[in-house]
Amino acid sequence: MNPALPSGVHAKTLDLYDSILGIIGQEGLVTDAYHYLFGLLPFFEYSSTSVRESYLKIIREYFLPSCESLTDVLPALIAAMIPGLEEASDQIDQVLDLMIMIENKYSSEEYVKAFTFVFVSTPPRRSNCIYYLALRQQRKMNCLFHLGIQLELQQFFHFSKAGLEDSNLIVTRGTLDYISTNFLLENADLSKELKVGMIQMMLHVLTRKDMSLTRRFYSWLNPAIDEHVALFKASLLKSMEESLMNLPECGHFFKILACILDNGDLSAKILPSIIEKIIRSVYSSYELCGSAILLPANQFFEIVDLYIVWTALIALTEQTSLENNLMILKFSIENLKIYEPGIASLYLKPLLETLFAEEYVLISRIYFLEP
Repeated sequence: MNPALPSGVHAKTLDLYDSILGIIGQEGLVTDAYHYLFGLLPFFEYSSTSVRESYLKIIREYFLPSCESLTDVLPALIAAMIPGLEEASDQIDQVLDLMIMIENKYSSEEYVKAFTFVFVSTPPRRSNCIYYLALRQQRKMNCLFHLGIQLELQQFFHFSKAGLEDSNLIVTRGTLDYISTNFLLENADLSKELKVGMIQMMLHVLTRKDMSLTRRFYSWLNPAIDEHVALFKASLLKSMEESLMNLPECGHFFKILACILDNGDLSAKILPSIIEKIIRSVYSSYELCGSAILLPANQFFEIVDLYIVWTALIALTEQTSLENNLMILKFSIENLKIYEPGIASLYLKPLLETLFAEEYVLISRIYFLEP
């Protein structure tokens, strides 16, 4: 079954497979299946159109009836068949029908686990897997993943993560489309934790700066619904908690924030309520990890509306733990790029002069203000 050999040799070899499998019967096939599948399964991807009919016939007539006894080979069988699902292929319907027959031979959990394994572990197969899911939807079939079953829900998250992080835009778009159709934020059967986790996973696509991905994400999120905005806010805060104490990831988090600024309506709903938490987290990260946090943080503060920032800083002085808050305020003034003409006279000078006159002299010199 060497792909370098002529298709005529492949045709004769498949005829030999047909004869041998017909002689040994189902019992012999189950006993020695691995010997035959080792050479047969990888061949389909490279086979010519003229021999694919014979190949599909062998799988359908000999291996399909024995599927229940060959659970271990299911991932390999899916990986072998899935390349036949290409838009230019002449055997799309035959391959799809055969894969659905194979699916029906196994329990839902077994098939979903095997499919997800192929999708996650074999990136070259992902575009074919996405097309397979799209074809199932065209036939009005139910979602492959039963989200009410814990094991299949976990597999759905593994599938989503691999697809969303794939460098192939076709795979990422297809994954987004599949999530948008089957993982609805309006679904009352899905917990808040699951919804927040899915949004957090999908935030990554915003940083790719692709309009088709961004449009799909916001269409699924639907920021016009307040409940969805609350879920989005919770996912941002969770992402912030996980990333700001991990310097390699904190830059990615601030890129996400910068991308959200491109959506004016959503950022206006989100940022005023979380900017104080962002400042506090940057301060805490600075205390633990040092100045490395300042570069990605300042890349964000350079483009955010500073009136939102200063409103949050002033709110710090109105809270009970004033001493610690003043430390955060001083840190922000000295280290964050939150100064521009007009800001000092509007916020900084009156605030410092009123709250702590001694510190006001020092900080005024930093910003070239007359005390």
